Amino acid sequence: MGERRPEQKLFVPIAVMVTIAVTARLGFPLLIALLILPLIAVWIEDSAGIFAAAAVCATAGVAGGMILPPELLPLVIVWCVGVCCAACIPVKKATVRFALWAGASLAAWMTMLIMLWQATGGQPVPGLAKMMTDVISQSPERDTFLLNAYSMGLSRLKGTAGLIPALRVMGSVVIAEATRNQLLWSLRVSLERQLPSLMCDAFVLQTALTAVLPSLMKDSRLRRRGEKGLMPPPEKWYIPRRWGMAILALALGGLFAVMSDGGVDRYMGLMCYSVFRLAFIGQGLCLLLWLEKRMGIRSTARSIWAVVLSVILPVIPLVMGMIDQSRDGRNLRPKKEAGQE
Repeated sequence: MGERRPEQKLFVPIAVMVTIAVTARLGFPLLIALLILPLIAVWIEDSAGIFAAAAVCATAGVAGGMILPPELLPLVIVWCVGVCCAACIPVKKATVRFALWAGASLAAWMTMLIMLWQATGGQPVPGLAKMMTDVISQSPERDTFLLNAYSMGLSRLKGTAGLIPALRVMGSVVIAEATRNQLLWSLRVSLERQLPSLMCDAFVLQTALTAVLPSLMKDSRLRRRGEKGLMPPPEKWYIPRRWGMAILALALGGLFAVMSDGGVDRYMGLMCYSVFRLAFIGQGLCLLLWLEKRMGIRSTARSIWAVVLSVILPVIPLVMGMIDQSRDGRNLRPKKEAGQE
């Protein structure tokens, strides 16, 4: 394939910037664009250069600052600047690229936590639970949402035998005010209990995906042009033995979190357990991709199966990852390391 002309290189980033500007008024598409901005930035940088990628990140930041609530402006700025730096800084080592993307995610999360800390008076979990229930209570669909939360076990009602007093008027669910208040309070208590674990899982997962997916996309585009990527294909990824023992020890964090009475100790325990689980799930998915490649399954189908299995039955890749760590069935580790217990 020949070299693209300058006007062809400019078309893609201009089209992306126009799309972000047009859909910004809709709100939700803008949030999606900000969430997948790392992939967009890598694509634009590879197609049209670093200045075009920087322009797209700046457009997303301006749109987010103008449309989203002013309280979120620091988070939008930190995220867009971090993505721009990670996508545009040239690197020659995969570990440096991972560190740049993980740093962008970490900076955004720290900014969000600081904002949440200030907004809730130093009580982020109870404050966030109250914010969420307040939003639900002001929503026109609050009764339907509460009914679904009750059926899922997230909200409870005293004095009922599995039934909730509700009416359906012209297609809408109507709950008595006293019942609604009790359901909202019960939901708030449930959120305060579950939010620490959800926040730790979300932090670890989002940071890992932000570090891995843009790096994979960059290498994939390099290989399509016949160039060598910075990393081996995912089916050849593995956790070194010395790292595996340290990550395995993080599983004790879950027990430590259960025994803790709250505070920073509980968050650290939950974070350690999240890292352990995600690391071995990732290794199990790499083993799955290796097996599927040996079976002759196409690349797209392999990726789809890996995503579906990790979402529906994550315990299976977790077990596969631990088995692969102990047996090295793919014969990827050096001989000296493979002989270690």
